[in-house]
Amino acid sequence: MIAWARYPYNGSRVLVTGGGSGIGRAIARAFLEQGARVALSGSHADALRETVAEFPADSTLVLEGDMAVRSDVEATVAAVAAAWGGIDVVIANAGLSEAGTIDELTDES
Repeated sequence: MIAWARYPYNGSRVLVTGGGSGIGRAIARAFLEQGARVALSGSHADALRETVAEFPADSTLVLEGDMAVRSDVEATVAAVAAAWGGIDVVIANAGLSEAGTIDELTDES
């Protein structure tokens, strides 16, 4: 068990980007332990499946995609919304490191 306390996420629809390892994996598992349905996105489908292997299949959704590619982001959001009727929580864990402010970032970044 990852979370030591109980939180009211039972039935929530959660999208975790970068859920195949590290912090994203821990966050995804914690939400699943709290009763949420969790969709994972990332570049490595095998790692995403490993993250959710011990949880019921009807509580998980694995979506391979690169969150640095706008069309993959749009497809991921659309797939979760189509499967579960919407998204309640987004954990934007996938990321990059680039100097600058948020308003200076471009799609190419």
